[in-house]
Amino acid sequence: MPPARAAYISEGKLFLLDPNTPSPEPREVVSRFAQDLLDRDARRRQKDEWKRGSAGWAATSMPQEMYGMGAALGDDPDNPEARRVNITSVAPTADGKLLYALETDAVGGLFEYNPDTDEERRLVHRAEFRLADLDVHPDDGRVACCVAAADGSAHLAVLNPDGGRLREITEGDSLDQAPTWVRGRPDELVYQSAGIARNQHGHLVEVSPYRVERLNLTTGDQEVLFASDDYDCMMPRMDDAGVITYVRRPYRPLRDRQRPGVWPVLKDILMFPVRLAVAVVAFLNVFSMIFSKKPLITASGPRRPGPDRRQLFLYGRLIDAQQNAKHQRKNAGRAAVPDDWELVRSLPHGKEQVLATGVGHYSPLPDDAGLLYTDGGRVVRLSPDNDRRTLAESRVIERVGVTSG
Repeated sequence: MPPARAAYISEGKLFLLDPNTPSPEPREVVSRFAQDLLDRDARRRQKDEWKRGSAGWAATSMPQEMYGMGAALGDDPDNPEARRVNITSVAPTADGKLLYALETDAVGGLFEYNPDTDEERRLVHRAEFRLADLDVHPDDGRVACCVAAADGSAHLAVLNPDGGRLREITEGDSLDQAPTWVRGRPDELVYQSAGIARNQHGHLVEVSPYRVERLNLTTGDQEVLFASDDYDCMMPRMDDAGVITYVRRPYRPLRDRQRPGVWPVLKDILMFPVRLAVAVVAFLNVFSMIFSKKPLITASGPRRPGPDRRQLFLYGRLIDAQQNAKHQRKNAGRAAVPDDWELVRSLPHGKEQVLATGVGHYSPLPDDAGLLYTDGGRVVRLSPDNDRRTLAESRVIERVGVTSG
């Protein structure tokens, strides 16, 4: 049986490491498909710059090997908005391989990767193909996933092991996400689901708390397993004994997330003169560059567009390290999930056990050897006796997975 490997996605890139070694060294998985896209785009940009008689791109661009998978096509690899290739989800197969979903500006795809041979196999590749939350059936290889719709809803779907014949298995105005196969029950899934409320124009205005549901694909029966008006219940997994593990976080309505606090409003008022002055200088700087070819501002280089990379967006919630001061001190400024995101295991007689706090995503290790989770900045191994060991660190870690061992 192949050895177990930990996989994690950091800023759109996929990494592997051995969770059993004392000091594991992450290895980036570079997609051949993604690399070809990067190389073609680089050649096109160089050709366009040559035609315009400018050496800007050739002089400032870095080698494409520096970017790897999910990195920028522009001249700044630290600019996340310039990235046009991203890994969005990863899941292990029963034979020790990995499936991952990849997105670009125009196309998406599903790929299989063999860690032992470093070979990539493209299963599906077409325009507007957007998959997330992959989970592979341990027996027959069927792939459960989430498919986003243009109206803001999301539904569950199942694909054949070769990526063919995508079939949506849920419908309605809801967010159905994070499906996982129930171990020992061939045709059952557990997943998270939230209802959507819209206004008279059809725009999404509110999302209900996430609840944990179970779906039987043979009979079509659905059952709500966990639901609360005060919490989101997300990312469920059910083992052979029927024990469910899930992430629980406080529910915040959209209207509360979009309503600014008192301090941000006061800060905007106080900063208005400064921002107005900066805007005027920037406006004059543009004219100076056009007519004299010399900038008025030389103290620093141009500001890169795009959000801070220490931000993480998980199931409708933006996590910002700058706003989580406690986690920022603990994790040296890396993006961190708040402590009130709890990994909970259901126990008999309605009791629950909190396994970890600050959990943004998790994946069980094979043979009941514990689990891996990320707090947004670290990959942590949690053993059955509650020991914790950090395996990897990065400014943003979105998802974790484990190959079968």
